[in-house]
Amino acid sequence: MMEIDIQIYITSIRNFFETNEEARRQMFNIPYADEEMFYEGLVEVATKNFETHGDPTLTKDEISELIQGVIQYNIRTELKDLIDKDMVKIVDVNKDGTPILKVISKDNKESEVPEGPFQEIQGYGFMGLN
Repeated sequence: MMEIDIQIYITSIRNFFETNEEARRQMFNIPYADEEMFYEGLVEVATKNFETHGDPTLTKDEISELIQGVIQYNIRTELKDLIDKDMVKIVDVNKDGTPILKVISKDNKESEVPEGPFQEIQGYGFMGLN
């Protein structure tokens, strides 16, 4: 069972966002910013804070890290789904370890680059260069 101090804190945060439409819009009207996932993470961090400091209150940095973590998780999940559906392909990796992605349209199957001086033009395929 959750400590009463944590329950009061979580309830006050929920009430704040439910009654302050501008704050709610700023926090959750961002692509991939899932409100329920935020509250689930809020409980975890508030519980950790309560156990280590005796106070469940999150700092501004902790709130920012929490919402950024939710956004990043949802982006990773969607990207993985697109890769699994063969709609996106990892074609290489940058020196810093970030992937280089290629979007594969539903209409155009991925094709090999033909030999010769060709350039791929989106929507037109490969065009011969003079």
